[in-house]
Amino acid sequence: MVASSAEVRDSSVLWDLIQSLPTLISSAPSSASLDFTKKTAIELLGNLWQWVNSRKDFLGLALVMISQLLVPDLSSSPAHELDRARQVQQAASTAFKHICVGGKLHLEDLLPELLDLYGVTMALPIRMHLSIVEGVGSVVASLNQEDQLRSGLEQMVAPLAQGLDSARQKPHLLGEILDRLIVIIKQLHMTESNAKATCIGHLLCNTLWPMIRQCLHHHPTDSKLVEKSCQLLKDSMRCVPDLFKHHLPDVARTLVTAFQQHQHSTYLYSAEVLARTYAKDPENVPVLTELFNQLSGIGLQSLVHSEDKLEEIRELAEARESIPAILQPWAFTMARQLYESELQEARSSLAKLQAELQEAQHCAKPNVQVSESECAGCVALRAELCAAQEEARKANARAAAASKAWGR
Repeated sequence: MVASSAEVRDSSVLWDLIQSLPTLISSAPSSASLDFTKKTAIELLGNLWQWVNSRKDFLGLALVMISQLLVPDLSSSPAHELDRARQVQQAASTAFKHICVGGKLHLEDLLPELLDLYGVTMALPIRMHLSIVEGVGSVVASLNQEDQLRSGLEQMVAPLAQGLDSARQKPHLLGEILDRLIVIIKQLHMTESNAKATCIGHLLCNTLWPMIRQCLHHHPTDSKLVEKSCQLLKDSMRCVPDLFKHHLPDVARTLVTAFQQHQHSTYLYSAEVLARTYAKDPENVPVLTELFNQLSGIGLQSLVHSEDKLEEIRELAEARESIPAILQPWAFTMARQLYESELQEARSSLAKLQAELQEAQHCAKPNVQVSESECAGCVALRAELCAAQEEARKANARAAAASKAWGR
């Protein structure tokens, strides 16, 4: 819409329109035309989020007004009214998201009310509630105080964790819970290790990872749940990779166990993310190498045994080319370390040969007469020196190539 690109100006007559919207939106519907007018007014308000957020007093008023549209239970409404009411609620949830995300730095005082709204709207259709989750989650993620951040995240995650336990045998509900968790984690962006990162890491490692593991354990054959679980795992790792690193062996074992039960290609992609995230640390190479060996072995056996049923395992067949990609990040690391070791060894041998040659030349200077054997020894040393120099040059070139490849 044009409204979203309009430049905010205090003197603009557009404020007259904006300030008239809450009255229109709050009016009781009496006809289909008024419902659609209300829907248009809400969409306009959402697209003018930059204007709304520029005035803190109006920001709170707009959110309260929109929130009132999201709370009513419409289940008893007549069918012909229900569809229109749902469209209004959908517009309200989208506007709520835009305003919260844009004004997150100014909404700390309203966080208790926002968290309450998050809880009481759980029964909304998932598409609507995900907009509310994103809006409230962005406000929580912007908090700088560790205690406030921890409390906000716990209030958002706790009901989802409880729901996961009660909906263990209901894949549809589990999928919606995972969708909400993914949206929450995507709002968290850590660029350095600090108290805030530690707080988030504690939540991810002690709450979300067990939930992911439980979901993979109970539903290894459900491709949608597996994909969502692995998506949540990827986002959790990338949020606080240093703190999540301690769970790497457990994650690797879980992926292998799940992949043995059902060969979803999602497990291979998750292993690739593990490699790209942790391969730079030499301590992780043994775990990642073992993970690659086991996953590739299981995958190749499955392809061989299903030679006449490739259509049934098309997903895995298409993913088989990603197996080398899983190995690639730490393969570069191992190659670079090997070449650097060769280069150091070549340099050491070169220095030793140069010292021997200098010593031989020094011993030969006082004697005018030099035996043929001594001459031959000097010639041999020179030949070895040349060979060592050539090996050092090659090792240096290999190390440079590996470093360049890694950087790319």
